[in-house]
Amino acid sequence: MGSISVRLIRGSLSNNITKFPVEMHIGSKVVTVQTDADGRAQFDHLSPASTVKATAVVDGERLESQEFLVPDRGGIRLMLVATDKERPRVTRRRPARGPWWARVVLSGDSRVIIEPGDEHCRCTTC
Repeated sequence: MGSISVRLIRGSLSNNITKFPVEMHIGSKVVTVQTDADGRAQFDHLSPASTVKATAVVDGERLESQEFLVPDRGGIRLMLVATDKERPRVTRRRPARGPWWARVVLSGDSRVIIEPGDEHCRCTTC
């Protein structure tokens, strides 16, 4: 029999969601388990080779794993991560880039390597 542990967090690993329902969809059957103090919902005694999917709805946000097969031996641990709406979103501004000039000196030991795809073409024929 297989085991699956689902950890439910909000935003970061230190922010467990406790006493919260997590559903395990096993074929057409749904089993619901509450998360413990570590934010984990433990599903044991699952039939090997069963197709399962874990889901939870946190603050209106639906979280779900991909469907996968219960392993023949051992278990699987997975994590469902909800958005932390209390944490302000960090937006990073790109520094302004203007033209810059530099002197390039090529010697006898210099090599020039061109890798297509590094730059975006600005011509109208591509």
